[in-house]
Amino acid sequence: MLLPVLLLAAHVGWSEPGQAQVAPDEAWTTRQTEHFRVIYPEELARLGERTAVRAEGA
Repeated sequence: MLLPVLLLAAHVGWSEPGQAQVAPDEAWTTRQTEHFRVIYPEELARLGERTAVRAEGA
């Protein structure tokens, strides 16, 4: 019984607060298709466009 309590205490004590995964100054683009909205960073425009086309064609 003591082991689960110790594991929980260790987990809570070592957890770190969540942080944003994206830089706040990153520019994003949205590609709207008939059925989907694909949102991607501008530097991945080629991949975003390709993803939108493939999603719509699936």
